Amino acid sequence: MTLSLQPSNSFKYNGVEDVVVTTFLDWTESDTVLLYNKPGGTIQKNLLCTNYNKDDITMIDILSVNDSMYRVSAYSGDNDSIIGIGWIYKSASIRVVARLYTPKENLLLYNNPNDRNSILSLTIAQLPVSGLLNVVDVNTGNGWIKVRINAASNVVEGWIPPNSYCGNPYTTCG
Repeated sequence: MTLSLQPSNSFKYNGVEDVVVTTFLDWTESDTVLLYNKPGGTIQKNLLCTNYNKDDITMIDILSVNDSMYRVSAYSGDNDSIIGIGWIYKSASIRVVARLYTPKENLLLYNNPNDRNSILSLTIAQLPVSGLLNVVDVNTGNGWIKVRINAASNVVEGWIPPNSYCGNPYTTCG
């Protein structure tokens, strides 16, 4: 198996080139996520996880990361209109979907981004029925994400490369 480590979408912020990591707010949550103007700053907006009246999921592009927050661009999954740009806490209900298409495929978890030795291999049957993976950290240098998964009555964490997840719930990213 060859891991693709090339960013598909990158930009420069404060002189550092980062990979944009596309995710979404968990549509099963009824809460809102607070969008701040800067770390420790003031609240700009309350982001709805889902606008049920329009069947619209809030998409989140993670632009950069600090210790406790992500710098993000939030936009409509329905029509791509920008909702806001700012900072959200890492504890927000941010999700991706595992890119597993057949029962023979496994999701490999790693100790660190760029690690070539997997620490755990999960089958489709071991993943949540929804296929949603909880994002707990992001490496914007290469697009790897750290996920927390409730798998077969165990909670596991590990890093996965960009070709192992899909940040768009409307497509299969296939």
